Amino acid sequence: MQIEESCGAIVWKKEKDKILFLILHRADEENVWEAPKGHRISSETEKETAIRELREELHIQNPSLDTEFRAILEYENSKGILMRYVFFLAYAETIKLSDEHDSYKWINIQELPIYFKYDDIRSVYRQAAERLSI
Repeated sequence: MQIEESCGAIVWKKEKDKILFLILHRADEENVWEAPKGHRISSETEKETAIRELREELHIQNPSLDTEFRAILEYENSKGILMRYVFFLAYAETIKLSDEHDSYKWINIQELPIYFKYDDIRSVYRQAAERLSI
């Protein structure tokens, strides 16, 4: 089975003693929200891919990843390709979007079902929330 791997991060910040998570709206698809992520280049480690994607998509120059947090989301797409997403945790207070996304939101954990239809991605955010002890 062919595998397509992407790496990224669940980006968070603290505001008024509450943890908020960053979600990005894809510029090329209506109603599609996601975490920053991108395809892994074969010469890169998972961490290197995640850092590159944070630089490219959010213009975070020196992202700091919590690599002790590593969540994996996998599913087989309609073409029979195994899609594997590896997420780390990253803290950021300010971001600047690339052209790949046209808007973003900082949301709390209770708002996940509004933006994410599938439980697998909501589960990744819940795992991140547990890691952050909320």
